[in-house]
Amino acid sequence: MMPGKTWNTSKNFVELPDYPLMEPGIEEKEDGSLLMNIRTDLDYVYFSESVDNGLTWSAAKSSKVKSPSSPATVTRIPNNHNLMIVHNPVGSGPWRNRTPLAASFSSDDGKTWSPPVLIESDTTFAYAYVSITWQNNDALLTYYKWPRNLGKKNFQSTDLIFKRLPESWFQEVFNLL
Repeated sequence: MMPGKTWNTSKNFVELPDYPLMEPGIEEKEDGSLLMNIRTDLDYVYFSESVDNGLTWSAAKSSKVKSPSSPATVTRIPNNHNLMIVHNPVGSGPWRNRTPLAASFSSDDGKTWSPPVLIESDTTFAYAYVSITWQNNDALLTYYKWPRNLGKKNFQSTDLIFKRLPESWFQEVFNLL
């Protein structure tokens, strides 16, 4: 059967009393289990795991990956099997604090994460909603960028950004970590 042709509801829900969990993403771990990253308003990305293809999920747990109320994106780097999470490495605040844009790396399937490495450093802009596609060993990123201090005009001034992180960028990063 082709994956994604049929869908089933999980037997449990991932939730935290009194706090919304938003905009999840899922990446397969090396052992075949699933790692769900979750946006919260609690200053960190939260994770939940499934060992049965999403039939059941563990309780949501805070990671050490800082994030304001902003979605993060997790992907596996094809040539070295590390995980990469792209996030805004500030601990708190509203959507205006979605700056800078950074990547952290995990060599142990999300148990621990490296310090953030900047992708976008201009803090006069906010960055969010990153998608990542791999072409060979280059990461192709798209994300939104908008001026942080324009009030209601922020989203009217949003640009869609394309950025290629070449394999050489990853080699430099891993040499520094």
